[in-house]
Amino acid sequence: MHLQMKAPIIIALLCCCCIAQAGAQDSTMLNGANWSGLVILGTKNLWRGIDFGNATPTVQGLVAFKPSDRWDINLLGITSLTGENAGYASTLNLFVNYTLNKLTLTLDNYYFHGDATNIPTNFWDYKNAHFLEGRIGYALNKFNFTAGYTLYGGGYYSNPVIDSTGATLQNTRGLYLEVQYRPIEQITLTMGGITAASALNFADKAGITNIGFKYTKNLKITDHFSIPVDFQLVVNPSYQNIAPLGLPRVGYGNQRVNFAIMMTLE
Repeated sequence: MHLQMKAPIIIALLCCCCIAQAGAQDSTMLNGANWSGLVILGTKNLWRGIDFGNATPTVQGLVAFKPSDRWDINLLGITSLTGENAGYASTLNLFVNYTLNKLTLTLDNYYFHGDATNIPTNFWDYKNAHFLEGRIGYALNKFNFTAGYTLYGGGYYSNPVIDSTGATLQNTRGLYLEVQYRPIEQITLTMGGITAASALNFADKAGITNIGFKYTKNLKITDHFSIPVDFQLVVNPSYQNIAPLGLPRVGYGNQRVNFAIMMTLE
């Protein structure tokens, strides 16, 4: 992996670790604004039904800046613990949330670091290597509803390709829809899918892409300190559409079923 491409992700993770350590017990206040951070260790990097890194253990770091009750700005960096990047194991997100009561509006900038196993990318090539997604979220009792649409970017992944049958495969900007249900605090049920082909969601047909079950357990270390551990089971009924023959996107897992364990340090 080229150092200049991975440097932004490494810097982001270092910032996350420093702020997470500083704010391990409480959020940090600076001029009335709220800073916080956390680090997540996982056996896999699962996102919307896809295993990025193909069963590679990962570390995730998140820094959040909350200038007011309604606004928060977040930086999320993810990379593999093995140092390998096969299957877009290294990603970087910068997203902004605006929350009004139960409604949340989000602008999210995605960067998937590519290499020889998929499509080599340059972090500074915004038009081709980044995606900008707009999302709307709404919380209703034990339910959370989300809709996301790609507004810009993804040029590397959006060019039409002719598959082995002669059909033209064109990644469009399908709408991603998701609903979450939490019957109790420890359990989260998820179902999500896309309305059409979507380069951001790495899928070339509409369908259900993400059926998930998550159980959260606090691992008690001392009487005053515990670590949240998530056990995730994710099924992708449309897994055959993740990387069909003919598309230049390989290296990440395209399994129907994935299981992961995540540990959060904050």
